[in-house]
Amino acid sequence: ELKQSYGHLVKLRDEVIAMGIIPAVDQWSSVNPNL
Repeated sequence: ELKQSYGHLVKLRDEVIAMGIIPAVDQWSSVNPNL
């Protein structure tokens, strides 16, 4: 159950990144050093 929801979140995150709404995960630290 938890893995399913995590997989959904990862997919959602990837879709949002693909749309250009948020930067790719590997760029987060350059955008916000707290992450």
